[in-house]
Amino acid sequence: MGGQSILIVDDEPKILEAIDRELYFWKTKKNVTLYTALSARSALDILRENHETIQVMVSDLKMSAMGGDELICETKRLYPDIRSILITGYSEVGGIARAVSAGISAFIQKPWETEGFIKEIEKAMSQHDSDVLNREYLARLVSQLERTGQIQKRLFHHDDFPSARFNVQVAYQPLTEFYCGGDFYQVIPLSEDRCIVILGDVSGHGLEAAFVTGIVRTLISREELGSLEDATFSPSEFLTKLNRLILRELAQAPEFIITLTAAYLDCAAQQLTFSNAGNLPVYIVRAEECSTHAIPGYPCGFTPDAEYRDLAISVRKGDKVVFMTDGLVERGRIAGYISLDAVKSLLMHFSGDPEFNRKMVGLILEMFPERKFYDDATLVGVDIL
Repeated sequence: MGGQSILIVDDEPKILEAIDRELYFWKTKKNVTLYTALSARSALDILRENHETIQVMVSDLKMSAMGGDELICETKRLYPDIRSILITGYSEVGGIARAVSAGISAFIQKPWETEGFIKEIEKAMSQHDSDVLNREYLARLVSQLERTGQIQKRLFHHDDFPSARFNVQVAYQPLTEFYCGGDFYQVIPLSEDRCIVILGDVSGHGLEAAFVTGIVRTLISREELGSLEDATFSPSEFLTKLNRLILRELAQAPEFIITLTAAYLDCAAQQLTFSNAGNLPVYIVRAEECSTHAIPGYPCGFTPDAEYRDLAISVRKGDKVVFMTDGLVERGRIAGYISLDAVKSLLMHFSGDPEFNRKMVGLILEMFPERKFYDDATLVGVDIL
């Protein structure tokens, strides 16, 4: 049976008959079906058959076998959407407290006024409808976030490039509750020996940040920035031009801070050249050491006067070049950041492991309160073969 319905529970038949009479004109006008039960067990049977339409249950507190407080708690456990109203002529604080803890919508003492009784029922029905609508809205929102996250991961995915000179691994983890986020990366193979790595972080979380990453990735295009196959590619010139484009395209959204690292790897020349726009340092991991390489630079979209410069680092076979966003080391406002020495120690420990990214992220999470990230986190590792 569709439509709206309520359930009245009382172990005194005369009380049920009285309520049915008092609610007759109201239920007829509102087209509400009224179920009655003489016991909690009978009420649970009715709920099992009709819980999809029952919005409100009104139960007496003092009943044999199972009291109204127990019935309300069990109904809340089985059918959390159904609103409950407790009625009683007794002052049993313990039973009332248990019912209140289960989240009753109202508490009415006998004898009651019919008008006030109906108002409490209508209020509970309205609360039920609001709960259902909010849950449906939240489900749609979560579904949208999940789909956005799936699309974002597909966009960020880099195909394995058949190179005998380098291998790229990426671990990308947006905040769990948002499914998508503000971190983004792009790996652009140019040849057997050369590739470009771009790692960025848009401030904020969720859909807004994900939307901005889409804009930034659109700006990072061959049409806007020229041919990336050019052997003279300069990360600093890339960031300079990208900064101007971001300022132009996101002029109406100045609240976003966009940090980036752009790197150009040339294995034949044994050199990594990178430029930084407010991102974390670049790590070079070798068997005997882990070195950090930092270069100052304003975040993109911050000022049109931002200047960027390149830093060239010698690399060799067996090195691992590591880029990361700050979400990987930010443990929340109270816990602070994972120390640089701890990060370097972890990088060296896992550098030769074929599951480097997964194990790095897993062990870092062990160091976090509640074992969860507080920001989007991305780790890019490039092995020089």
